[in-house]
Amino acid sequence: MKTLVDSVKDPSEAERKGGMFGVKGIIPFIPEAIDPSLEERGCVEFVVKVNQSGTLSKNNSVKRRIQKFSYGTTEELLRWKRELDSIIASKPVTDPMGKFNTAELILSDDPLNTFKEYRRGVCESIPNVPGGQAPGETNETFQSVVNRFLGHYFPKAHRNPAGTQKKYMRCHLKKPRGVRVNQVFLRIYQMNALLPLFPEPDNHMFTDLELVDIIITMMPQQWQHQMAKSLNFEPTEATLPELQTALEKLELLDDVESKKDGGDSSKNKSSKDKSNKQKGQFKHEQKSKKFKANNGKECPLCSVLGGKADNHTLESCYFKDKVKKLWKQGSPRDKTKGYNDKAELNALITKKANKIIKKTFKRSGVEYVPETSSSDSDGSE
Repeated sequence: MKTLVDSVKDPSEAERKGGMFGVKGIIPFIPEAIDPSLEERGCVEFVVKVNQSGTLSKNNSVKRRIQKFSYGTTEELLRWKRELDSIIASKPVTDPMGKFNTAELILSDDPLNTFKEYRRGVCESIPNVPGGQAPGETNETFQSVVNRFLGHYFPKAHRNPAGTQKKYMRCHLKKPRGVRVNQVFLRIYQMNALLPLFPEPDNHMFTDLELVDIIITMMPQQWQHQMAKSLNFEPTEATLPELQTALEKLELLDDVESKKDGGDSSKNKSSKDKSNKQKGQFKHEQKSKKFKANNGKECPLCSVLGGKADNHTLESCYFKDKVKKLWKQGSPRDKTKGYNDKAELNALITKKANKIIKKTFKRSGVEYVPETSSSDSDGSE
């Protein structure tokens, strides 16, 4: 399976446009690329207990290799802090001096120098009071140095980094097209686990119910509707494993539809729309050619009936044969005899056509008054 970085071409695909007024999360959903040269920064090996209640022995110990932190992303810095806490708890390291030394062992370059400066500033500073003494290395000063060290590398624009990160996760994330459902859950779990490592305040993890809301909001709206319709599933009342199972079913259905359509369903739909648009454009062009082929001639029958007359000639008129057939069915004239002139034929056709149109209007509940009625009445008087 592809990693998150390989699955998405642009990291902004995992973020909603216009959300949070352009503020980005401190830990993005798509991890930042890691510099390959960081692999060469060296490792430190520790022997830690497997069972903390037992004594350190060959059967109750394991070796752990921790990579030194020299530079990198904020997420890597927080992972360094988590490794430090894990080593201190599992070795275990109870002496404050040992905690300081352990932290410095897994640092190098600029971060190591920064940590030593904070250590000197906190542990060796003498309070400005009579008889004041330097506090030295204690559990309290160790925690103070670590917090200052982390704050030094956090983005200075955020007064409340944990609050900003939680807003980003709640409001600004969406599932990218190429990312699988299990990858979404895994990444959200990782981001949630890093929240307690942020500086205070608000540095507590989301509850399971809050994570359910975050993940539902990330999913396409079509999936949210399908969960209620097709699966009869209420996501807001589900546990995280239940939600993951339901979403993976929808993902599987989406995969089947994509294969049936010969590729990505959304892309296939857009290609169909494009094809239909091209067909409609082709028909419009064909009609335009026919209109131009009339050379400016109009259909005299449609001119009398009030229809569109400039897009065809009398030879290709749809109404011509229909009017002639209806006139023959109801005309009292002897069909074997001819007409006195062309004007008489046109008058009869017009009269019959008006009757047909009048019947059609009457069915719709609209009164039809032909334009030629006034001229006919004038002539009769």
